[in-house]
Amino acid sequence: MNEWQLNIELNNNSIENIEKYIQKKLPVELISFLMEANASYPKNDRFKVESSEYIVNNILNFNESSEESFYDSFDNLKENIKDFIPLAKDGFGNYYLIDLDNLKVYFYNHENNGIQYLFDFDKFIEALS
Repeated sequence: MNEWQLNIELNNNSIENIEKYIQKKLPVELISFLMEANASYPKNDRFKVESSEYIVNNILNFNESSEESFYDSFDNLKENIKDFIPLAKDGFGNYYLIDLDNLKVYFYNHENNGIQYLFDFDKFIEALS
């Protein structure tokens, strides 16, 4: 398992607030992940998909009224990211998105608004381990 650095604990009502905000339920697997890795920096921050290397700088902060929050990212991206929600950033302005309906992870390139499928959420967690 990854060592998550500088983790900020989720507030008691964070999950409920997010679900109200996006008008969708969060999957149990994502909630469990956020309980462990909210607003953290993975020690193992690089992985490959096919011949491309990716870097995860940080998992977003899913608490309200915080810097680099899920809310700010969601509001800034919602016109470009379909039904996905932002999960993490790469440090270069790009995001990792998750589809809540099927727990698939995508990479959002901010330069061309392109969205590329990477893999299932469990593989995302595994890739950072």
